[in-house]
Amino acid sequence: MKADLHFHPGFFGRGEKSHVTERTTPSLEDIEKKAFDLGLSLLTITSCSSKNWIDRRWEAYMNEIEESAESRILSPQAVRFSPLLYIIHGQELKTDRGDVNVLFAEKKVPIESDGNFYRVIDAAKDCGENVLIGLNQLSNCTIFPSELIKLYEKRKIDFIESWNSMDSKKNNLEAQAIENLSRIPGIAVSDGHRLRDMGKAYTSINGEVHPGMNYSDLAKFVNEKIITKDYQSVKGKTSLIGKGLYLARLGNAILLPNY
Repeated sequence: MKADLHFHPGFFGRGEKSHVTERTTPSLEDIEKKAFDLGLSLLTITSCSSKNWIDRRWEAYMNEIEESAESRILSPQAVRFSPLLYIIHGQELKTDRGDVNVLFAEKKVPIESDGNFYRVIDAAKDCGENVLIGLNQLSNCTIFPSELIKLYEKRKIDFIESWNSMDSKKNNLEAQAIENLSRIPGIAVSDGHRLRDMGKAYTSINGEVHPGMNYSDLAKFVNEKIITKDYQSVKGKTSLIGKGLYLARLGNAILLPNY
């Protein structure tokens, strides 16, 4: 099963318009078509929320998914467009120690007002039986490898992103070194912010989704595969354009107080 477990459908600015790239975010149908073209079986549409910014466009996608007459609702948080493609929600939460990505939560993870890392992961773990919690771009996290290992042993985190196509090759290699040192599962993700970046890196999970698989079964399946490392990371190339746009988005976050 080919899975891109971290994808943003556009750079997220205030209101409906993006400050950096596409004037508007792509439609759900365009996202679905791109995923089909890439042969993805699982795609996560990921929010980008913090204590200063609520990702309203991510919420709009979720509302569209729930209201779509053509989609089969698996839960309030996920949709299956066909027997071969699942699109689920994900949350990227900004904390005082780095970004936390949450998969398969059965409800929205509350955003801590002070972004406290430990309270965020504890809140996320309370949001579902098969929740998976990972850390995004370790180069931006103020967490030492020894602390990562303790978090993993206590089941506070389940994986790290050891290859992120929006990060530099140097940082990705350092993340891979941490993966090898700690033995924490490391997955590859695109972290793409444009349709063309979808699937630049992805995780090939051993096994296939089955027609009729519900959200709980899907969550349990992916949870087990990642925890037991029954997958392969497909790294691909890091994107110079993507990294430039990513830095521009970070610049917006600094310059725009309400971002």
